[in-house]
Amino acid sequence: MEESDYCFRVWLAGYKVLYIPTTFIYHKVGFSYTKKMNTISVNYNSFKNRILMLYKNLETKNLILILTSHIFVLLLLSLYYLVKLQFSKSSMIIRAIIWNILNIKKSYIKRQKVQSFRKLSDDELFKNIMQGFNIKEMLMHFAKVEANFRR
Repeated sequence: MEESDYCFRVWLAGYKVLYIPTTFIYHKVGFSYTKKMNTISVNYNSFKNRILMLYKNLETKNLILILTSHIFVLLLLSLYYLVKLQFSKSSMIIRAIIWNILNIKKSYIKRQKVQSFRKLSDDELFKNIMQGFNIKEMLMHFAKVEANFRR
């Protein structure tokens, strides 16, 4: 989530993020320089950092609406994995949520810093970056990620 967090903060500070379509970055999820990393560990960090990113960057009104909704969906996903007897996947989500609860004081300091240089409201920012979403497309993406996760 480093790139997303960085872009979010750049936008909040009133700057632009440029997309250069002729540039390529190859990113293989879960690999270090020389070896494949544990997918549970990689996804745990992704869930943990996404929660932290939302907490640091969103205004209070959107923090309540978006982060609460996000955590609710994560809890449903954890339950889904639990029902499928995929305990390590269910656990990684719960651990990510718990990590954020246990580190709330450190995260609050980071949040104050980010909010102090905010030049744009979330509403202004969302007008420029938000797009509608298709639930069917999201579920297809989830199925694709799940298929890759099993490898």
